[in-house]
Amino acid sequence: MTTHATLEVILKQASAYYHETISRLQGKRRLKNLVQARQVFSYLARKHTKASFQTIGHYLGGRDHTTIMHGVRQVEKQLKKSAEFRAQMDELENKVAMHTGDIFSGGGDAENARTA
Repeated sequence: MTTHATLEVILKQASAYYHETISRLQGKRRLKNLVQARQVFSYLARKHTKASFQTIGHYLGGRDHTTIMHGVRQVEKQLKKSAEFRAQMDELENKVAMHTGDIFSGGGDAENARTA
């Protein structure tokens, strides 16, 4: 787990990757693209920071910690099923790394994700 990635950096990169504004990611709408971006942010935040589910939920507009837990599980399932999604996650993790100076290994490796 890296110590340099921050919630802010991960949120900025996730919003840019999904072509959404940070305020839309923190908003109440539940459009598919927004939900996916939030779930990916939650997964990366858990994997690369020490932030709790509650802290991540607060950062995403006050979402409940169980919503964040569900999102992380959804990303882990998708990583196991889809090579294309794993490649997208690797790309996004590399973008986060470029902005933090970190080097992540195996971007889409669900086994390395922090569990609850």
